[in-house]
Amino acid sequence: MPDSIENFLSKIPQKIGQYEVVEKIGEGGMGIVFRAMDTLEKRVVAIKVLKRNLAPNTEAIQRFHREIQMSQAMNHPNVLPILDVGVDQECHYYVMPFIEGKNLEEILKKEKLTIPLSCHIAFQVALALSHAHKKGIIHRDIKPSNIMITEQHVYVADFGLARPEWAARLTMTGTLLGTPAYMSPEQALGLAYIDHRADIYSLGITLYEMLTGSVPFRSANLSHILEQILYETPLPPKIVNPGIPDSLNSIILKALQKKPQDRYSDIDEMAEQLRLYLRGLPVLGEPTKFFYWGKYKNLLRYAGIFIISALLSFFLCYFFSCKRHGPKIFPVFFHEGPNTFSYVVSYPSSEFIFKKPMEIFLEENKSSK
Repeated sequence: MPDSIENFLSKIPQKIGQYEVVEKIGEGGMGIVFRAMDTLEKRVVAIKVLKRNLAPNTEAIQRFHREIQMSQAMNHPNVLPILDVGVDQECHYYVMPFIEGKNLEEILKKEKLTIPLSCHIAFQVALALSHAHKKGIIHRDIKPSNIMITEQHVYVADFGLARPEWAARLTMTGTLLGTPAYMSPEQALGLAYIDHRADIYSLGITLYEMLTGSVPFRSANLSHILEQILYETPLPPKIVNPGIPDSLNSIILKALQKKPQDRYSDIDEMAEQLRLYLRGLPVLGEPTKFFYWGKYKNLLRYAGIFIISALLSFFLCYFFSCKRHGPKIFPVFFHEGPNTFSYVVSYPSSEFIFKKPMEIFLEENKSSK
C-alpha cells in the first residue's frame, strides 16, 4: 500500500549522504524530488529519491538505476546532468543541479505560450533528443511534465522509461510504457520494438498542446484514448488555432503520422524544419495535410439523406406514373437514313421493346376497338 506523503517524509532522514533535505519540489510515479543543500560543495541541488514503498521492488530499482545510467551517458546542454548517485539508509537517490524554473506542464496550466516561444521550446527538446538518439537512447516519455523551463534554458528530464535502442527489442509485447495522451500508436499497441520515431510523435503532441492548449486525443477512459490514438485522425492544430501558419501546421501533422515510416526519418530532420520556421525561411517538403472528416461530418450526413430521399422520390413517382399512364413511347432514329426510325416502348414492367410505327398504329387501333 503506497505511503502518504506525510508518512513518507517522516521516514526520510533530514540528511541523505552529504545532502540536507530542505523541501519537496516534485513527485512522479517512481520518485520524489527534494531541494537540498550540498554540505560539502555549499550549493543547492535537487535530489531524486526512489519512493520507499517501491524500494523492495527489484524492477523499480532497476528502472531507477537505468534512468541514472541513461542520463550519465549524455553530456548535452539541454539534458540535466547527474552530479551524484548513492544509497543511504535504504534510500536510493541521485543528485542533479537545482533549476530555478518550472516544468512545462505547470506553465501551460497558467498561461498560453506564443507561437515563437512554443517552437523554440520544441526545437530545444529536439536538440536534446537528437543527442540521446545518437547515443542509441530513446526517451519514450516526452511530455510537458518532463520538460524544465528556465528564463534562458530548456531541459529534458526523467529518462526513467529510456532504453538503449537495441534493448527496446527486448521489451515484452503488450506492455504499455509511457503517458497515454502522448503515446505513439506503436506504444499504444504495446509493440515489442519501439524506435526513435516514437519520440518524434510525442514531441509533435507536446508542440500541438503548446499551440492549441490541449492534446488532440483526450478521454477519462484509457481504452478510448488508445483507440483514438490508433484509429482517429487528429484535428489539425490550425483548425483549433487559426493563427498557426500552414508551414508549422505541416510540421506538426508530419510528426503525428500514424505509421512511423510516414513521420520524419529522424529527430534532426524535424529540428531542421523548426529551425527554418523560426528563422522565417521556407519549410522544406510538401505540406502534410489530413482530410479531417469530422469538420464535414454533419454536412455529409445531411447531403446523403437528401440524395437518398430525392432518388427514392424520383423512382416512386416514375413507377406510379407508368402505372397510371401506360407505356411510354420514344422515337429512335437508325443509321439507314434520316427518315428511317422506330420507337422504343417503355412498359411499367421495366421492359424496353423496339417497334416499327406501323406495329404501334395497329396495336392502338386494336385496343380502341
